Amino acid sequence: MLILAKHESGIWQQEADAESVSWTIDTTAPGSINMTTCKYSAGAGGIQLQWTTPAEQVLVLRSNSTIVTSPTSWQVYNTGDIIGAATVVFKGTSDNYTDTAAGEGLRYYRSYAYDAAMNYASGGTQDSDVAYDGHIYVNVNSGSDANY
Repeated sequence: MLILAKHESGIWQQEADAESVSWTIDTTAPGSINMTTCKYSAGAGGIQLQWTTPAEQVLVLRSNSTIVTSPTSWQVYNTGDIIGAATVVFKGTSDNYTDTAAGEGLRYYRSYAYDAAMNYASGGTQDSDVAYDGHIYVNVNSGSDANY
């Protein structure tokens, strides 16, 4: 790309004197997250999630049904935003989160690593004891602790 300047007198800079500019666009997503813990804890007042991540930033979605829509690359999301039928419940740099607003019933979670350029990894992988079809799921009944 060439950048040309226009002098205040209205004369344009000659192309031979122009500056050449180039840049690289980051389109490489980080690796996927591995969800290691998913449990309901009455003492903690919610569903506890924990993961390992190759990235510095994590986005966690919650839904009442299977999560089929992923975040769109280069799109900024915040807690409370809706992606398909899921809600962003966590955005941050921690390796854990307790969802105290999940309420009772079956809840599905999916986690995504992302980088500073907002490249989102595919939905996180989960250990087999907390996974179903690439999601983690919890059926919450008040007053009892459970691991999933």
